[in-house]
Order: sequence, then C-alpha cells, then structure tokens
Amino acid sequence: MRRWWAILPVLWAMPAHAAEPDKPPPALMGSDEWEFRGPPRLDLGLRVGYGRRLDQPPFYRADNRNGVVIGPEVALFLVRRVAIGLAYEHYELGSEETGITPTGIAHVSRRLDTLWLGTRLYPVMLERGGVYLGIAEGPDWQGADFAGSAWLAHDPGQSVSFACNGSDTPGVALRAEVGGDVAIAGGLHALFAAGFDGYRLGDDVLDDCVPGAGTATVFGLRAALVYAMDLL
Repeated sequence: MRRWWAILPVLWAMPAHAAEPDKPPPALMGSDEWEFRGPPRLDLGLRVGYGRRLDQPPFYRADNRNGVVIGPEVALFLVRRVAIGLAYEHYELGSEETGITPTGIAHVSRRLDTLWLGTRLYPVMLERGGVYLGIAEGPDWQGADFAGSAWLAHDPGQSVSFACNGSDTPGVALRAEVGGDVAIAGGLHALFAAGFDGYRLGDDVLDDCVPGAGTATVFGLRAALVYAMDLL
C-alpha cells in the first residue's frame, strides 16, 4: 500500500483553480481626459470685462485708469482638459491730462487692440464645470486721441482749440490668468477670469500727435458667454 504522503507532490502541482487571464494595469484616474479621444470641441463666444492700469504713464498724469474690454473669441478642445484659443480684444486703456501748462492744457484718451493666442489648462474638471489656468500672448496696436487748448503767445487771454489722433506699429502683449468654466444649459457655458496683462508699447510720438502710452501693466476681470459644439 502506497503511503499517503507519497501523493503530496502531485497535489502540490495541481492548480487550486483555473488560471485567470492577465489583466491590464488600471489606468490613472482621469488619464483619458488628457488623450485624443472623441470629437474635438469648438467654443465660440463673446467676452466683456474691465481693466485697470496699475503703473504711471510716462509723460502725463493719469486721470482715469479704468477701461472696458470687449471682443470675440474661439477655442478648440482637442482633449477635455486643454484648450487652444484665439481672441480679439478692444480695450479702452484710460485717459491722461497735461494739467495747466504755460502753453495750454490737453487731454489724452488711449485705446488698445490686441490679438491673443492662448492656452487654457484645466487642473480641476467636474461634470458641470472646472477651474483653469490661462496664458496668452500676441500683438497689440495702440492708438490715442489728443485734444485741448493752446494759449496764444501774442494774446495770453485767448486760446485756440486743437485735436489729433495717432497710432503705432504692433507691440507685444502677455497675459496670465485664473478662471472658471460653468456649463449653463445645452451648449452654453459661462467663463469668468481674473489676471494680469503686460503691454510693451512704444512711447515715441504717434503720427506727430501725442507720445505713446509706454509699457503698461493692467489688472483685468473678464466674463464670457460661450457656445460649445462638437466637431465631426
């Protein structure tokens, strides 16, 4: 009679249950949101906002540092958490005055037109919205209207009015912002952002009229109403 322990090697070699097929390692949470999957999303929107110049103009005293921002924008989402966008903004940069001088008094109104190429990165993304970090750069064009009164040298009691306007070749603008994206209904989204803009503008005389604005730093608040659609 065979002893019972003689069959132990056979029992040890037998599998206790059927072998399971190899499973792929689990994907990192949210990793599919960084991959090129599904149709791209296109956003079309209109932004409005407020800007305040923080630095001192180079030549005249600022009497109004606040301005309104408005313009259209378009953004493309190739992945859920990253958007590449193009936007145009018209910005009333504020105004300056010379004060009363020996030769007269004048007032300057300034404006900026900027074409922004930017990226939005969403580190926080929920079902109905998210928080994003944005950077952008692009060319900007400054313009100014100069108007006032000049004292007549031969008759100090009299004055003559004058007005002119000028513009400049493109400068460079940079932007950094943090914002939120909230789905409203259907394809409508509301965007809100706050950030800082840097405008590298010339201070040479614009079209023989008025000195340029010089380098400007602006704090801005913006809101946009956007319609999102899937492509393809």
